[in-house]
Amino acid sequence: MSRSSSSSRRTASTLAGALVCWSLLSSVDVSRTSDPVNFQTLSGVWVGKEESSQTGECAIRFAYRHHDTFRIQLILDVARDGSFTVVKEMKHKDGVSPNKWLGQLNSDLTFTVSQPVHAKCDGVERDYKIIFIGQIVSKPDQLEIEMQGIDATCPEMRCEFKEIIHAKKQ
Repeated sequence: MSRSSSSSRRTASTLAGALVCWSLLSSVDVSRTSDPVNFQTLSGVWVGKEESSQTGECAIRFAYRHHDTFRIQLILDVARDGSFTVVKEMKHKDGVSPNKWLGQLNSDLTFTVSQPVHAKCDGVERDYKIIFIGQIVSKPDQLEIEMQGIDATCPEMRCEFKEIIHAKKQ
């Protein structure tokens, strides 16, 4: 096999892969740079809900297993390289979360994002992070973000919560 034939096949394979990505992400702008996705188009307001389910055995506030759903608004600021920050606003509270989450998008729109958290466990304060793993998916005429993580609020007390976030780009 000649080098030009091998190169042509790689180019055709790359173009076919790009067309598949384009069809899956039709509402996301595709740039002509080395990054196939223009990540910055994902910046903006995302509205949805956060579900929190107690998975550990603790009873910090409740004597039974706990489940809550909150309306939220996420404000994403995505850089050209796919790095991003998130500010979460809870619809049932006044104000904005005082901290910014830090994350990184991959070219397939999967991501990890880290949320700084502060907790008080048996009178002892601690700072820790919830690591969310997620994906941005394209649905007809709508982009959606889905992510989940484990909030180990007070590990020594076996207090753990599964957090699931689902939101749509506005």
